[in-house]
Amino acid sequence: MKKLNRFEIALTGIILMHVLVLLKGFFFPYPELFVYPYLTNIGLMPYVQILDQHFPGLMFFPINLANIGFVTPDHFRVLQIGTIIALHILIYKIGFSLTDSKKTALLGNILYFIIHPFLEGNVVWIDNFIPLLLLPAFYFLAEKKRIFWAGLLLGLAILLKQVVIPTSILIFLWLWFTDKKLTRSFFLGIAIPVTILVFYIFSKGLLNDFIYWTYTFNISTFAQMGRKYPTFRQLLAMGVLYFPAILVSLYGFISRKRELSLLSLMLFGSLLFAYARFDYVHLQPSLPFAILAIVYFFGRISEKVSKNLFILYLLPLVWLTTRFYMTSIGDKVNFFGSTEYNVADKIIELTDPGDPIFMYGTLPHMYQMTSTRPSGNIFVFHFPWFMKIAEDKVLNGLQSDPPRVVVQQKSASIDDYYLYDYMQKIEKYVSENYEKIEEVEGVEILVPKR
Repeated sequence: MKKLNRFEIALTGIILMHVLVLLKGFFFPYPELFVYPYLTNIGLMPYVQILDQHFPGLMFFPINLANIGFVTPDHFRVLQIGTIIALHILIYKIGFSLTDSKKTALLGNILYFIIHPFLEGNVVWIDNFIPLLLLPAFYFLAEKKRIFWAGLLLGLAILLKQVVIPTSILIFLWLWFTDKKLTRSFFLGIAIPVTILVFYIFSKGLLNDFIYWTYTFNISTFAQMGRKYPTFRQLLAMGVLYFPAILVSLYGFISRKRELSLLSLMLFGSLLFAYARFDYVHLQPSLPFAILAIVYFFGRISEKVSKNLFILYLLPLVWLTTRFYMTSIGDKVNFFGSTEYNVADKIIELTDPGDPIFMYGTLPHMYQMTSTRPSGNIFVFHFPWFMKIAEDKVLNGLQSDPPRVVVQQKSASIDDYYLYDYMQKIEKYVSENYEKIEEVEGVEILVPKR
């Protein structure tokens, strides 16, 4: 068995420390990852009955997160840790290919260990998985190897989130102007996953609804109401890492260095994830590329200067992240605390599996936790930008298939929007037909009036 060299031992140590930090911090798996696959697997149709703006990817295809075994927070914790380990290895391997220095490559792993948790690394969402596809795609393109596989990986990333499309187009155009003979293999790779998506849409008769929710809705209602901009503090925090990385990437693109040109396309393309609705988690797809740009820079200067400059560069990063590390320690699992389990127990007591219930502005994953279904087989997150479009459809479902239980939380809000202001018709129906029988930590349990 091959022995680990000192750099691989150091990498292992960095990974173990990173994993330990994540395991000691609070955990935030997005509820969409639980409820969407569950609803799909019990027969609800994406975009027709499950109203959502994302491409099907891991949630809506017949093979999804739930039926490959990811159904509890512990399962997603394992997935989170596995993803982090894989990304560390990819960053190290690609960093070495860019610099021919294992020592310099390790700087990328140190940066990733420090910055990743700060950029909502405790969150598990689609964006966390995107680099697993984009990083090897970048490596194949940079090395002019397996161009077909690079296209295939980008095509798979498109299935997860449509925001990868602009990046894919940019890379295709770059290949067209720099090495046209590679475009055919690249296009064929992308075409396979996209063809699967098209076949799925047409076979299910989803075309009009798919176009509306994944395109029309995103550029109209969501763009008007759901957009979220970074705060000044967030911009400052981003600037510490991203400003130097962008400068390095621009230099590479202008100088027409192949690796840096591709790196800049990947970096700028993946930054689009944070454009429509800014949260730190949406920077996760771009983070490895920003780090690799910094690693490339350190690999081009002398070792003595590199060491001193790296320490100087770490100072603002440590200052930024220290408060986060001090406040994020704990065993809390968002959406899976005592309140959620107590509410689930009460619902299970009042219903049978498969019964209709209505989660009114709160705890949308409760359908999965209680093996129930939404009234009328219509599900949508009760965000204002969704309910502006979907309230009547949800109300029709309530009227035609009255829920056995309604669960509501009057204080529910998002981005200063009070959710119930956008569900007045539903509020009237619920208040006229249901009465509260219990309250669990601010969450009300209602049943039909007698």
